[in-house]
Amino acid sequence: MEVLTQCLLCSVFFIALAILFRTVTKRGTSSQLPLPPGPRPLPVLGNILELGQNPHRSLARLARTYGPVMSLKLGTIHTVVVSSPSFAKTVLKTKEHSISDRHVPDAVKILGHEEVSMVWSPPNQSWRYLRTLAKTHLFNSQSLEATQILRRKKVEELVAYIRGENGEAVHIARAAFSTVLNLISTTFLSTDLVDFKSNSAQELKDTMWGLMEEAGRPNLSDFFPLLAPIDLQGRRQRFTVYFKKLYDFFDQIIENRLAITAEGRRKNPDVLDVLLQLCREVNSKLNRRMIKSLLLKMEDLTQCLLCSIFFITLAILFRTVTKRGSSSQLPLLPGPRPLPVLGNILELGQNPHRSLARLARTYGPVMSLKLGTIHTVVVSSPSFAKIVLKTKEHSISDRHVPEAVKILGYEQVSILWLPPNQSWRYLRTLAKTHLFNSQSLEATQILRRKKVEELVAYIRGENGAAVHIARAAFSTVLNLISTTFFSTDMVDFKSNSAQEFKDTMWGLLEEAGRPNLSDFFPLLAPIDLQGRRRRFTVYFKKLYDFFDQMIENRLAITAEGRRKNPDVLDVLLQICGEVNSKLNRRTIKSLLLDLFIAGSETTAATLEWAMAELLHRPELMMRAREEITTVIGFEREVEESDISRLLFLQAVLKETLRLHPPVPLLLPHKAEVSTEINGYRVPKNNQVLVNVWAIGRDEQVWKNPDCFLPERFMEGNEIDFRGQHFEFIPFGSGRRICPGLPLGVRMVQLMLASLIQSFEWSLPDGMKPTDLDLTEKFGVTLILASPLKAIATPARKN
Repeated sequence: MEVLTQCLLCSVFFIALAILFRTVTKRGTSSQLPLPPGPRPLPVLGNILELGQNPHRSLARLARTYGPVMSLKLGTIHTVVVSSPSFAKTVLKTKEHSISDRHVPDAVKILGHEEVSMVWSPPNQSWRYLRTLAKTHLFNSQSLEATQILRRKKVEELVAYIRGENGEAVHIARAAFSTVLNLISTTFLSTDLVDFKSNSAQELKDTMWGLMEEAGRPNLSDFFPLLAPIDLQGRRQRFTVYFKKLYDFFDQIIENRLAITAEGRRKNPDVLDVLLQLCREVNSKLNRRMIKSLLLKMEDLTQCLLCSIFFITLAILFRTVTKRGSSSQLPLLPGPRPLPVLGNILELGQNPHRSLARLARTYGPVMSLKLGTIHTVVVSSPSFAKIVLKTKEHSISDRHVPEAVKILGYEQVSILWLPPNQSWRYLRTLAKTHLFNSQSLEATQILRRKKVEELVAYIRGENGAAVHIARAAFSTVLNLISTTFFSTDMVDFKSNSAQEFKDTMWGLLEEAGRPNLSDFFPLLAPIDLQGRRRRFTVYFKKLYDFFDQMIENRLAITAEGRRKNPDVLDVLLQICGEVNSKLNRRTIKSLLLDLFIAGSETTAATLEWAMAELLHRPELMMRAREEITTVIGFEREVEESDISRLLFLQAVLKETLRLHPPVPLLLPHKAEVSTEINGYRVPKNNQVLVNVWAIGRDEQVWKNPDCFLPERFMEGNEIDFRGQHFEFIPFGSGRRICPGLPLGVRMVQLMLASLIQSFEWSLPDGMKPTDLDLTEKFGVTLILASPLKAIATPARKN
């Protein structure tokens, strides 16, 4: 499912709905009866999020607030929910003639199944005929009594199969599933569908499993019927495959039965014989298509039994586990009660940083959640961030590695994802010494100044057209990084020669921003249900091939003696060539990849947020320009060395990072050993998330925390973002602080100052500053949901 497609379609759909809603409500009269009460629906989604993993429990809870008959809006579907005996009687008996139709799920409409299904047909003549047929021939007492010996035999076979396992663990659900298939088929078809000791009917079993698993997943088309023809999730396509296989199977059974009957070999007719006989009668209302639908309905009984077994097993398991708990252990951290299977995933929503901040107000600044099967601790206050990142840094400095990062063994050589072992310490020292030390960065500032001048020239060349700030910044940052470390450009604004590298980086970062089921359910990782591993492999391989080619070219040039001014890449290759060096070519490629992944989108996003906030508050933009004019003037461009004198500009950047930290939850930590926080137990291997977004908006630390006020970082406020002040840690702190912080800050400050100095900025299409949409979108980096576009007019030199 492509998230961008869904967002676009849902937006269009919601706008259309809003217009329709206003039109209809205007036509309404005050004489109409009111709708039942219910929770207020959200835009687009309605009350879908209220359902949770167990809708029956969620609806019962809501009924305690809104009454035994209430209304909800599930997507675009208006729904009435009844939760009491008296109203159930009203719906199912008193009003049964007006409320006995079916709301048909989209998946049931495959191959016209709903037109002939007794379960889904409306209460018309065909449905009444099928119901009478079922009562008379399928479920009448006489027929069921006559076949009870057959069912007894199937249960005996189940017992014999289990006895034959000789003490081995029995998979209850699989054994029950096979038995139920045979119980149903023996009752109605006088034949077994499954043999315990054979794989002959494995395809049927797999098809039934697949159909039921697919039916258990939510379908967007049921909540937004206008999306059904598009089949965004591919549900209709998969259901079609399953239904066709089952219909073909029943077709074969019917063909075989007709052939046997024609040969006169049927002595004891069963239900299928009776149905086929009725089908052949003159003017019969029954046809072969209906028979197949009835048989498929019989298979649906399996699902009910398996669900019961599943929940009974869960209950037993839960009691067993809780009994094993020792009262001497410290308690686990408080947190919201997890749902079965999903845990607290549904609590995260579209913006996990905001959802977790909201939960922290209920469960405290350090809490525990279960995300799928991953036990997670979330920290949302400066004091507990200090405990995790400093006091306990030696026991909570490992990484919880996302599945996608494990491509091509990347996590084994990445400074970002390695555990704090000898290899990681070596790479960290290498980065401090050769990549991000002050001397190296000072020596390359002229190169970065040139790249920013090219950005200014590119924007000036747009001649008043709206500039896509993030894209322009992204291209510039790629060049700033590449120029700093290996003296070459990655992107040319006027050329498509390096477009593939840029597209690959964009693709990788976009892919990384999407949720991955394998991160919540590691057992699913080998299956790669969403194809994430496959797509990441393509991106990683392209980037590794690119860096390989760069290294080959550099080695060739060095061998020819044409390198006069060695850069960082030269130094790394020289170290790599030393005897017994700990550095190898694979590690160099990983370092280069770390630089671009960690530094490109984060820096571009920070610049975009800063520009958006200044455009939203024009008086602040004017103040920043006045400061630059006063300190530097227009006679020359801003240099990195000037930034220390631009106090308000520095305050703007700090306030931007406070409100919009590029990585709002930092990279996930992992507890290397069981430890204790605030009297609670944090078990070994727990994931630990630090919500720096919530910390930056903590009302106990910051006045007016949701307002953009750069002034708070002036007038003697010495709070800085370099990891010592835990109320402001957008780059982390301690051993795992972002190693590229010195370069990242230099890049964004220089770009921001240059854009303010060189241009007067305004919004396109007559937008007012108050119209600017500052809604955020959560991903690998926190970005603007609506990319910022602005018009740049060359600044007048007064």
